[in-house]
Amino acid sequence: SDNDIAINLSMPPSIMWHCDGHLIERASQNYITNALRYAKSRIVVNVHITKSCLHIDVEDDGEGVKEQDYEQVFKAFSRINESRNKADGGFGLGLAIVNRIVDWHQGQCMVARSELGGAKFTMVIPKMTPHHTV
Repeated sequence: SDNDIAINLSMPPSIMWHCDGHLIERASQNYITNALRYAKSRIVVNVHITKSCLHIDVEDDGEGVKEQDYEQVFKAFSRINESRNKADGGFGLGLAIVNRIVDWHQGQCMVARSELGGAKFTMVIPKMTPHHTV
């Protein structure tokens, strides 16, 4: 295509985490799908563990999200920039689903500015206790 996007993955060789793997995979896919929609040429996915939390960051080199819209992006069907998002319906359900999944894991979703120039979407998943199951 005329718009090839490079995706770089940065993570330790092996990570074991007690969580719902299917749901976390879905949430990660939604973050990446969203980044692909806005990236110009580059996406970086970074997975790491700090303070007994799993962090998954997805960054892109697109336009980014305005700070006043940070709260709004995880709400279903929010349309931040009407002119830009009319065609694809804004952030739609993708990020709202991430929010639900991360919520269920008692974690946090965040958006910030990426050093790549676009948005940096993060999910933080605490260690789950064994009795916390679906």
